[in-house]
Amino acid sequence: MINSIQKEDTKDNWLNEIIYGNYFCCVICIGSLEEEITKEGLIRVFEPLNTPSNKEERMNSRYLSTMNPILKGKILELVIKTLQKVDPFDEVDVHSYSYFVFYLERFFTKTYLKEAFNGYYMGTVFNAWQEKKRLHEQYLKNKLQKQKEDKRIKSLLKDWSQDKRVKQKKGRDSNRAKFLKQFKILAPVEKLELILSEEIEFPYQSIPDDCLFEMNLITRHLIHKRFNKQELDILKNKFGLRKKKNKRKSWVKILRGLK
Repeated sequence: MINSIQKEDTKDNWLNEIIYGNYFCCVICIGSLEEEITKEGLIRVFEPLNTPSNKEERMNSRYLSTMNPILKGKILELVIKTLQKVDPFDEVDVHSYSYFVFYLERFFTKTYLKEAFNGYYMGTVFNAWQEKKRLHEQYLKNKLQKQKEDKRIKSLLKDWSQDKRVKQKKGRDSNRAKFLKQFKILAPVEKLELILSEEIEFPYQSIPDDCLFEMNLITRHLIHKRFNKQELDILKNKFGLRKKKNKRKSWVKILRGLK
């Protein structure tokens, strides 16, 4: 059975070198930290003359988190007492000690650590670290809230944009239907005049075949009477004269009447 702590620390702060030598950034660093604390802690806990049982216990104890609960408690007690001796005039690295206090939350509650360090310099370090954590958590909370709000606004803008496009399309479709209704009743020459002037609201290419006209001899005569050669050439190009393969049959018929 292991007795109470028999051997006091012979150094001013034996944790200094251990704390400064670790970065607390990953599992490997934490494992290295626990090995060093276990090694140094066992030296200070066991009696100067080790019994065989003590030697066996030391060989089987490598990590602080997995060792004998009683022995672990004694080492952690030694750690707390050592931290209570830390003085602000020691010019300790507050950043490193803050991370070490955060590591101790694996074994102690925040309430216990607050009470254990109350009235000591490490109490100030502990409170400053807790405040830093609180501010960081608040920052993350605000950042998350902003991301949610930005996402909500983006979704609203997307819905508004979609609704706007739908309304615009409906408006265009309505105007196009109105235009085609009026265009359909025009005479063939009037339709060509409108296409030639390029004053129509919609591209002439989108005018369906049933809204154009059938070419016949009378229509051809009226067209050649109304338009001069330059205008006829423009109309021919509009109806696909230069296309290698004109796929619109109605255009091909109109084009033949324009020649």
